[in-house]
Amino acid sequence: YKPDKKTLVDLGLILEEDKLPKLYKPKGCKKCANTGYKGRLGLYEIMLMSEEIEKLTIERATADEIKAVALSEGMSTLKQDGFKKVLLGMTSIEEVLRVCA
Repeated sequence: YKPDKKTLVDLGLILEEDKLPKLYKPKGCKKCANTGYKGRLGLYEIMLMSEEIEKLTIERATADEIKAVALSEGMSTLKQDGFKKVLLGMTSIEEVLRVCA
């Protein structure tokens, strides 16, 4: 299915209408108790400790200041990891938004 714009905005994505990815929705069965999911899937937020982040930590910078630097250095957020897994068909946008709310 094609996601609506509000859902994409909720994920922090702005895409052109003709470049919307094909996504999947879970389809339930008896084995999954009609949830459409099997087992668990981890979403990970990965931040490498750089010299700049170490310096900010020692200086007792705010979490927002540290996060801003980490993002500029390529930190992967939970939502970003979740969206990668949505594109791979491993989960749904709705599930990522629910977990990352």
